[in-house]
Amino acid sequence: MSIHTERKMKSSFRSAFTRDGEPMFQLNSLYRPLIATPFSSSRAYSEISPCDALKPYIVCFWGSPEPYENEGRKTSPAPAGHGLVIPDTCMDIIFNFNHTTGEASSCFCGLNDEPFTTGRSDQAGRLSIFGIRFHFWAVQLFAGRTLLGSSNISDEVDAFFNGWTAQLMERFSAAHTLQERARLVEPFLMAKLNGNRMNADVFNAAYRILQGRGTLPAKEICAYTGVSQRQLERLFAGRIGISVKTLSTLVRFQTLWRDVLRSETFDVQEAVVKYRYTDQSHLLHEFKKFHGVTPAQARARALNIITPEQ
Repeated sequence: MSIHTERKMKSSFRSAFTRDGEPMFQLNSLYRPLIATPFSSSRAYSEISPCDALKPYIVCFWGSPEPYENEGRKTSPAPAGHGLVIPDTCMDIIFNFNHTTGEASSCFCGLNDEPFTTGRSDQAGRLSIFGIRFHFWAVQLFAGRTLLGSSNISDEVDAFFNGWTAQLMERFSAAHTLQERARLVEPFLMAKLNGNRMNADVFNAAYRILQGRGTLPAKEICAYTGVSQRQLERLFAGRIGISVKTLSTLVRFQTLWRDVLRSETFDVQEAVVKYRYTDQSHLLHEFKKFHGVTPAQARARALNIITPEQ
């Protein structure tokens, strides 16, 4: 790409929204994050895509397709790998409903840079769950406050999205399925989308990170945006919740994970060069740090293939 084209592209971010609110530059066309088991679904987890207008901001809506009966603590232990949450560079708003007791709860999960596991619910009754998964660059366009300190936390939704809990709970009162809730929340999100909150430097940096598959050093990202590293780090901390280097590392991991899934004969040495790792040991160490297992084991679990390692 020429310098002239890059400059023109950077300037397009400064007027990245049309009068109708449509994005002129869609980062989602460059990047689609993956969970640990992207091909699986269950009574408690399935995904559906948002409407076209929300695709630049929302990865998916997810949750239980419909309410399901849960025996609580009597349920059997989950199999290996079940409930593993890997760093996916996303942030989520999650609603949990117990239709038997009438109880409901919600939380906002910031961007995670370490894996963790979620167990099956110990609640008994007829349950359902609904989640909104945001791209990392999009939350700043919806949240009413800074995202400083939001990484690796689960907090009240209203701590970041003022008044959303009551407004969404009211909409969900008569909706029980994933499809129904998704259709109800879409116009709500469109109304809450505020293009004036967009920071061109953050979006330019995000574009460069995604374009470089997370392999570019921070100083090159800063040179592209035209701001100092100190200023960019301050912007990232407030609008994404993590540092430039951490986001780049997670994007590299996610892009590598996609390659692992796509290839039946994954070539580690080729990936070392492609993703600028020091050596094979460096790649495997970082992958296990974020996924907990080797690339081969991760792929086998995602595809539900039983291997000797398991």
